[in-house]
Amino acid sequence: MASKVVRMKRTVLLCLLFLTLPIMGASSFSTPEEAYKTYLEACSRGDYKAAQNCYTKSSRELVSQMPEESAPEPEALKMMAEQMEKLSYKIEKVNKKRAIVWFDKESVPPLFLRVQEPGEGWRLDYHFMSHYIQADGDGWSWRNKRVFNLWKSRE
Repeated sequence: MASKVVRMKRTVLLCLLFLTLPIMGASSFSTPEEAYKTYLEACSRGDYKAAQNCYTKSSRELVSQMPEESAPEPEALKMMAEQMEKLSYKIEKVNKKRAIVWFDKESVPPLFLRVQEPGEGWRLDYHFMSHYIQADGDGWSWRNKRVFNLWKSRE
């Protein structure tokens, strides 16, 4: 009888835990700013897997196809986060599913965030950025108006 009560309590506890997990996970991605801060926290720890979790589903799929040796070193992530934390930024919410993080330093490209999957919340769209933000001999090329028109025209 006692083991049946223990099992029942365990079952109730597990059910409560599984019910709260999506809520707890969603809070880190409930707004564009929370998603950006969650990404910065992962990078400041040098945690590439946690940083990837801040990407949209299509971005995670793209990154999973890349060779492991192309992943940034933990120290590189930490240095990037340290530099980004020093910057002021503003968030432009384009529509209910798209936003842009603009930095006060002109040489730093913006970050594009969106809600791609229902229930997943706001995530960085690395897939989009990897196609439209490129580094060249003159620095980052991200000022193409076509990029922003494309981003802002989509739902």
